[in-house]
Amino acid sequence: MYDFFSKEKEKWLDERKKSLKGYYKGKGMTKSKHADIYYREALNKEIDRFIKRLTKDLKENYAVVGEATNPVISVLSLYKNSKYRILIRNAEKIVNKWLKIASKSAESSVLKGLEETAGQPIAIEYDKAYSDALKLMVRRNVQLIKNTTTQTLTNIENIVYDSMTTGQGWYQLERDLNKQTHISQDRIKRIARDQTAKTNQALNELTQREAGVKYFMWETVKDERVSTGFGGHKQLQGKIYKWDDVENYPIIDSYGHRGLPSQRVNCRCDASPVFVLKGYHAEKLNDGSYKVVKD
Repeated sequence: MYDFFSKEKEKWLDERKKSLKGYYKGKGMTKSKHADIYYREALNKEIDRFIKRLTKDLKENYAVVGEATNPVISVLSLYKNSKYRILIRNAEKIVNKWLKIASKSAESSVLKGLEETAGQPIAIEYDKAYSDALKLMVRRNVQLIKNTTTQTLTNIENIVYDSMTTGQGWYQLERDLNKQTHISQDRIKRIARDQTAKTNQALNELTQREAGVKYFMWETVKDERVSTGFGGHKQLQGKIYKWDDVENYPIIDSYGHRGLPSQRVNCRCDASPVFVLKGYHAEKLNDGSYKVVKD
């Protein structure tokens, strides 16, 4: 473990290991909103364009029951099939660009923190698990976008058919359709925030482990929004866990799932690297966390 630190930092740690209680907590990750903002704005623009074009085509072909309704059905079918596939292809391009922005930012932040902690440059060589993780992030986000878009199209279809069967005019229908844009934007905002946080923490874990970090400290943002009770995160503040000790990760939600910071939806917690110093070892506690004790 001491190969990680510079000679100067190693000496500094040896002199202070008692006051440090046998472990040293490294600098955590600095979060950037740039990837979150790009994700949200680019996808909103793409989906907004899709809905506006659909609305325009519906307006040109709209008819109530008893009139020529087949063109309306054809328009909806077109947007649920070929137009939808184009939208998803464009969304996948956005996701890939977002991931490049997010991964670059996360890698830079984590590596900078580790180097400040080590007191010397750190060389990271990512293995296949890293590239596999990035591919999974893309697939997960594309699927989330598909789910959102499919739900939006289903909502639009239901609104149009209800309007047609009740003889509602275009003016009210257009107002109802415009609401779907705002609903979609709200969903995209939540996805962007949540997925950027999850991506940051996944890359945080991979980078720490590649650097040889075995333990991490759970850190909350320490405000009134931090969850409490069963599955809450307030009680996890300051606890030490071991990377890859999956069975002993803490319970992170009211359903009893175990996991890491940011794995629960909209979690804002972080994982800071922890190093056990010479003459000490990490002892597992009953709750799955670790306590650093003297040898």
